Amino acid sequence: MAYLLAAFPREWGTMSPVLAQRLSVEMDPAVAAEMCIAAGLAGQPSDGAIVDAVGRWRGNSGRLVHRAALIGLVRLVPEPDTALLAELADCLMEPVVDWGSPDGAMANATASALGRLTANSVPQLAGLLLERMRVPDPHRHDFLALRLLLGLAFPDGPLTDGAAFDDLSPLQQEVVRVVIHVRLLRQGPMMPRAIGECNLPYTEEALATWCAGQPQSAS
Repeated sequence: MAYLLAAFPREWGTMSPVLAQRLSVEMDPAVAAEMCIAAGLAGQPSDGAIVDAVGRWRGNSGRLVHRAALIGLVRLVPEPDTALLAELADCLMEPVVDWGSPDGAMANATASALGRLTANSVPQLAGLLLERMRVPDPHRHDFLALRLLLGLAFPDGPLTDGAAFDDLSPLQQEVVRVVIHVRLLRQGPMMPRAIGECNLPYTEEALATWCAGQPQSAS
């Protein structure tokens, strides 16, 4: 239901007071968590009752409910604080054994909520993701984090044909270096696809060669 509501962001003006009223009296943490996620997926920058109602659950002792509140707040507050973004980055990058589990659902909801934000609205998010991705974990899959990071680093879309590594911004260059250093392209077929969608070389050898400045198209 949370994802269904997220399909109608234009109806946020109708949803917001209803969610705020229900969250202010809801006693079931599982129900409250889903409503917080709905706010994070469909919500727009807001103030007043809805922010207070979602924020009430931020201090909940239950890890999943607490994180659901963070997912809600990241879309509602004009400037998400660094502590909030750091916790969501952790949620996004924790190893998930079963993607159908609550932890898997929470990671996907986090990626969806963060993916609707811009680098200008959360300037510290790219750095938080890079900081975590630099430390490899064989039990972790970084696809959600990489896809989000690429969206932040390449907001104007794919590189033009023939672009060189030196043409990239410092953030873009650092993303490429981390992809090579941590060997992210070995984490399954979705990783090369994500890199290729930026018009970057999508094999380890080709990307390293291009990064070193050898004459080669970025396609």
